[in-house]
Amino acid sequence: LSLLTLFCFLLPGCFFIVDGDDDDDDVVPLNESPELIESMSYWNCDLDSQMGEYWFEFQTVVEDLDGLSDIEYVDVTVLEPDTCFQIDSFALIDEGEGVYGGLVWESESSLYCGEPQDVLFEVWDFAGGYDSLTLYY
Repeated sequence: LSLLTLFCFLLPGCFFIVDGDDDDDDVVPLNESPELIESMSYWNCDLDSQMGEYWFEFQTVVEDLDGLSDIEYVDVTVLEPDTCFQIDSFALIDEGEGVYGGLVWESESSLYCGEPQDVLFEVWDFAGGYDSLTLYY
């Protein structure tokens, strides 16, 4: 192959073309929207017996085909069932590898452990992509 290339340089008007595999099936389109994974999203309420106070834990997992580095914001909104009245809302913290979570004490929020509530997870990326997921009571 190298001799053929050298020989083609000596001839005027000679073109050497190597036809490679142009399989674009594995190319990820730019600006893919993030996606929340329902099977890995949850919320929980429990009592801390040492402090004598209830806490709420929220967690979701985000996938983004063009990379997790463009995730701008992930939050959770707690709603009253049926009325969709917003009880409280919190930003979730990036815990690494697409996992976002947070913990809030009952005394620091408008939440009450034991009441029915729907939980709305939302994610935005810097390219304007968006996804939401609601866990119904």
